[in-house]
Amino acid sequence: GMIEDVTERKRIEQMKSDFVSLVSHQLKTPVAEINGYIFNLLSGITGELNPKQRQYLEDMKEIGERNYHLIADLLNVSRIERGVISVEIKPIELKTVVDAVLNEYYPAIKAKGLAAAVEGLENEITVMADKDKFQEALSNVVNNALKFTESGSITVRARTDGGYGILDVEDTGPGMGPELLARLFRQDVALSGAPKSGGGAGLG
Repeated sequence: GMIEDVTERKRIEQMKSDFVSLVSHQLKTPVAEINGYIFNLLSGITGELNPKQRQYLEDMKEIGERNYHLIADLLNVSRIERGVISVEIKPIELKTVVDAVLNEYYPAIKAKGLAAAVEGLENEITVMADKDKFQEALSNVVNNALKFTESGSITVRARTDGGYGILDVEDTGPGMGPELLARLFRQDVALSGAPKSGGGAGLG
């Protein structure tokens, strides 16, 4: 047998987690402010934009939003590792969460020439969940579907099974083979070999 003292390794991992949390906190606010200024420029507050200026700002907006999501992912992983994440469980309607996420992504889905569909929400489905974190989780999945789907559609499907409310997100992208599925949910793997994703750390 072999005995190994992992105290030092745990201390280093804790320092790393604390550092990621600190940096993420410091970056989140300025990135949000930059995104706000870009939104104001696009809305015409500073005057009329010519087509080239508008295109540049649209590109900057997309980059800013992608970076904001990346920082949020890093911050969430750090919180989970440090055991400081909290949840507020309340009854919520699945339709409320789905509507909020699709409203956020519909312009980008439309701009890419994709169709967006919702199924199964004709009847109310109430679940017990933390609304903000549930919405963030669905947002990550829809964002991934948008990144990997070049043509076709993205469908959000609601259903119930065994007393649970379930949301499925289906897209017409290339999908993943068994070798990639086996490596999901590991923060040290960003799905190497997957179709081009447009950036990201694989933490979503």
